[in-house]
Amino acid sequence: PVHCEILSLPISKGTVRVFVICLNTPDSSQNVIDRNFALEFGKAVLQLKELAANNEIDMVVICSGKENTFIAGADIKVELKYIGVHGSLRCYSDVAKLSFLFCVLE
Repeated sequence: PVHCEILSLPISKGTVRVFVICLNTPDSSQNVIDRNFALEFGKAVLQLKELAANNEIDMVVICSGKENTFIAGADIKVELKYIGVHGSLRCYSDVAKLSFLFCVLE
């Protein structure tokens, strides 16, 4: 669901190195957040942090592979499996991790 690549785009004063993160949940009309999305997005953020630390990128673009949406939200079918005390804690933990990843991007 998360594809990353680095593009070098020519500009008037040289080249800008762009790290592109494209979100595209397979077999779904919309991008949804599930455990697989969180894991892949986490890997992309770690890759981004390493590139930024080594001064290998100039800019980040996050885009959607879907025509009409960016992210629809959590995959409700998956979240319903975790109903109950333990499920609520796990769901909260997953949301907290994803929130942290978006904070890292900022």
